[in-house]
Amino acid sequence: ATQLSTMDKLIVFSPWQVSQLGTVNEGQVHILPHAINPSKYNQDGIEEIDLGLTKTSTKFYTVSEFNRRKNLHTMIVGYFSAFSSSDDVVLIIKTNNGDSVKKLVEDIKTGMNKFKNNSLYPSVVIIGQRLTEPQLLSLHKTCDVFVSTSYGEAWCLPMMDAIAYNNHLIVPKHTAFATNVKDYPKTNYVDTHITPVFGADSGLPNLYTANEFWWGIDMFHLVEQFVDAYEVPIETPRKVNMKFLQENYSLAAVGHQFKQILEKE
Repeated sequence: ATQLSTMDKLIVFSPWQVSQLGTVNEGQVHILPHAINPSKYNQDGIEEIDLGLTKTSTKFYTVSEFNRRKNLHTMIVGYFSAFSSSDDVVLIIKTNNGDSVKKLVEDIKTGMNKFKNNSLYPSVVIIGQRLTEPQLLSLHKTCDVFVSTSYGEAWCLPMMDAIAYNNHLIVPKHTAFATNVKDYPKTNYVDTHITPVFGADSGLPNLYTANEFWWGIDMFHLVEQFVDAYEVPIETPRKVNMKFLQENYSLAAVGHQFKQILEKE
């Protein structure tokens, strides 16, 4: 806070971040969205990725690192609670540590003990390898419902890619999620509650301790949102949400806002 108070202006992504700064640089904290290049979503050669799934499957998906804050455990438990193998669904997890996520999935099946035969759980596909940007965009283009159960985010770039392709969202009603997509109509918000930070390793002694708080997920409400999104007819084909992107997040739009901030006394 002492170092931040020496700055002439502070730039943050969302009103939530402003609230966390309190009286630090009061009056000189400005909100500026993360800029993106909308033209990347119309690149030639971005075709739907072949995941070996049925055409009618409802494809829930996430793009997430494997760490405590991203909270994949809660997402998987919610998904397994909502569905079984008799439902035409799949959860696709793009992550940086496929082996650890595979183990997590199997551990959750054992711990839940919902079915005596693990093959009765709904399908999960794990993508652990690195993807190129066209391949990653193809994942968004192919899938239907982006899901996050993160304990907190400043922005969430994968969510913005999902919005670009007009995908449905299941996201927590906290931090950047509660403000950055409040006007996006295809959003199922999940109720949350404040809880002490636990189990996170930041590599630094004073970060991610139980002296801090983040937002846990209401599991029953998460299950309801999974079921609700499954029952909504999937719009196909979906067009790139270009007008929304150009007006709010393009380099020109964000650059104009940045210029206004700099010129403001």
